[in-house]
Amino acid sequence: LVGSEMCIRDRYDAKQLAETDPARRAALRQEANEALAAEVKARAADTLDKVLFELSSNMKNAYSRSDM
Repeated sequence: LVGSEMCIRDRYDAKQLAETDPARRAALRQEANEALAAEVKARAADTLDKVLFELSSNMKNAYSRSDM
């Protein structure tokens, strides 16, 4: 885990420790999992965007006489 993932984990860990109701603790675990999944999804999409941009920037989009 890095940065924001650790913050999410720590925030939900603190809430879990304070909660005594088992159903609410389960709901908090679900919320934490969804928050972590959303963060990972956002980071993965950002990384993919950067990779695709870099690759497309290096593509040749012109014709030359040898292409005919």
